[in-house]
Amino acid sequence: MPIDSNRYKPTTSRANLVKKILYHPLTKGNQHTRYGLENEEPAKKAIQTRLKKTISLSGLFIHRTLNYLAASPDGLIGEDSILEVTCPSSIKEYTPKKAFNLGKLSYMEVGNKRGELVLKRNHVFYYQVQGQLNISEKKYCYFVVWTPKGFIIDKIHRDESFFNEKIEPFVTEFYMKSLLPEIIDPRFKRNLPIRTGISNEAV
Repeated sequence: MPIDSNRYKPTTSRANLVKKILYHPLTKGNQHTRYGLENEEPAKKAIQTRLKKTISLSGLFIHRTLNYLAASPDGLIGEDSILEVTCPSSIKEYTPKKAFNLGKLSYMEVGNKRGELVLKRNHVFYYQVQGQLNISEKKYCYFVVWTPKGFIIDKIHRDESFFNEKIEPFVTEFYMKSLLPEIIDPRFKRNLPIRTGISNEAV
């Protein structure tokens, strides 16, 4: 069972992530996630028009050597790029820039002298993007924040050092010490605490 790179960060609760992957994989989500899914296609059409590039379906990528790691971008652009779109319902009445100025877009920051907004490099979305880029072996990710009022694009380069130092070791440890043991010897259904991989934890 490959681990999807979406929303994994070293500070993520391992026990909660195991439960989400193994025991609650088909939840329909809340009104915010449903809003995002409903607006993904309109967002893609607008992005295609601006970029003058076709967005194709992605499917699931599995890491070339670490086959327990997987990624499912929102789309593919050309031969070397992926797409990740977020459609936050909380700012649907604003353009992303206006929402940022009002303090409603906490995962973006001003990235250059022109005032362009970029994804914060310490946010879980950035970990998600770098996981997707390194697993899919693509060069760029078009990270898009879309609302009915407008959208912004941050073109993010693949950072292999970031993946190798800040993502892969933690995900591998999580898989080997938390997820795989729960698959082989389940604790959750016996009302026992799920293994977190902490060295002094009783096994």
